[in-house]
Amino acid sequence: LTKEKQNLEEQLRDSSRSTKELRHRTLAADNRHKELKLQLDKLNQELEQALSDKGELAGEVAQMQSERIDLETEVANLKAELADITQERGQGHSEVQHLRQKL
Repeated sequence: LTKEKQNLEEQLRDSSRSTKELRHRTLAADNRHKELKLQLDKLNQELEQALSDKGELAGEVAQMQSERIDLETEVANLKAELADITQERGQGHSEVQHLRQKL
């Protein structure tokens, strides 16, 4: 009976020790889970910010492309205007030479 009592007490100590170890590991796992959740939340916030920034940049790129097209159109118009002016000047020069020959 004494031997059984000693065995039971030993099993109780082992069980108690195992329970304490399990509690300790559970607490450590809970703390690690909290840390990982905080990291995940932080990464999600960074991702949301990056996506927001990307959207803003896409808007800016579209605006710049629109401005580039407007500038290209303006340059084409100025080149056409310059060609017309150059042609008129050439015709005016020819007319002046023609009038000088008549004089």
